[in-house]
Amino acid sequence: MTDQRRDRPMPPPPPGTPAFHPRGTLVAGGLGGALQRATWVSGIVSILVTLILVTALGDRYSVVLAPVVAVLATVVGVGLAFLTMPSRSRRAFETFAWLGRREINRFRERTGSNVPTDPGSVEQWLRDNPRSPATAFPRLELLAMLGRTDEAFAEQALMPPPGTDAEAVEHALARRFTAFIATGQPEESELDALEARLPGDSDAALELAVARAIGEARVRRAAGRDDWRDPMLAVRPRLGRDATMTMVRDVWWKLALTELLLALGIALILALWR
Repeated sequence: MTDQRRDRPMPPPPPGTPAFHPRGTLVAGGLGGALQRATWVSGIVSILVTLILVTALGDRYSVVLAPVVAVLATVVGVGLAFLTMPSRSRRAFETFAWLGRREINRFRERTGSNVPTDPGSVEQWLRDNPRSPATAFPRLELLAMLGRTDEAFAEQALMPPPGTDAEAVEHALARRFTAFIATGQPEESELDALEARLPGDSDAALELAVARAIGEARVRRAAGRDDWRDPMLAVRPRLGRDATMTMVRDVWWKLALTELLLALGIALILALWR
């Protein structure tokens, strides 16, 4: 059984504090715990391996060997982080990251800016970027994430009809996400009709399937179910190597760079201190 205390969404912040709506962060919050634990493993192991290697080298150790020690420590630390992250959480995270990367890329292409990642910066971005053809879609999800669902619905009503299958998927998913944030209830009829008419092997159909899986995971976690990862695991085989490489680039590689800098700093200090 899943530890329900660990998977329970965080309580709301004090009134007046910028915050994401709790239903908007259900999946990210659930997956983030496993990644955070893996990150701690990586950091601790990298430090220990650095200390062990420096001690083992003894008088032979010098500043010249510090980068070698740091690289070895990083490889061991990140490798153990990967191995200690539960397979179900890791594969579910790969599904989540695959869609997240596509959405981040679209956000940057449309707005020329990075995705704001905390409630305060989201509010500031919305103030700085009023509705326009370039910001229309990005604003919808950000408004919903903050719980400003009436505004999200109102802005979506102003959007022109979708001109492509990809736009139709975005429209439908935005309505579903906003409705779930507003009511806590999933609305699937529009997505069912869209899925039925899309070519099964199309890119739009694949993105719809992944987004629906993440949406179902969100609904299940809101209901306190232990099987909330299952929809993301079910769709994961369809993503193949793309999802693996997305996770490598966006998660493991960034973690490796952080740990390398940490290990190198310690290795250099030890070399100069000797």
